Amino acid sequence: EIIFVCHLKNHYGVIKANFKDTLHPTILSVDSLGWDLENARNECSLILQAVTDINQKTWLRNQICTKSSKIFPRQSGSVDCGIFALQYVKDFAFKRKASWSQQNVPQIRKNILKEIVFGMQFPPQDKENSDPNHQSL
Repeated sequence: EIIFVCHLKNHYGVIKANFKDTLHPTILSVDSLGWDLENARNECSLILQAVTDINQKTWLRNQICTKSSKIFPRQSGSVDCGIFALQYVKDFAFKRKASWSQQNVPQIRKNILKEIVFGMQFPPQDKENSDPNHQSL
């Protein structure tokens, strides 16, 4: 799997490419405003085609899977897309279901600061580092 954070002029979204099933690979886009990131998926598809050694170069374009971001938390603030993108990446990387929302963003910001300053355990070993709703700091 490859996870991209995409900067779209004044907004961030996330693209996740999954190669585990070479017959049915997928490119998933997730956006905190619910936007369809088709252009970003297509650009990522081109990049992935260039760096993969798979003979059938059209498989990425033909097998794009888009999930509705309704199943992922959505932002209601106007400046939180980066926080949402980072949290989506963490959820994907740790194979967690998103169990947070807009109201958790202030605590998630604090947790990100703590991770930058003090480092992050990979994978998270305790509740403090694995739960975005944890109220320490």
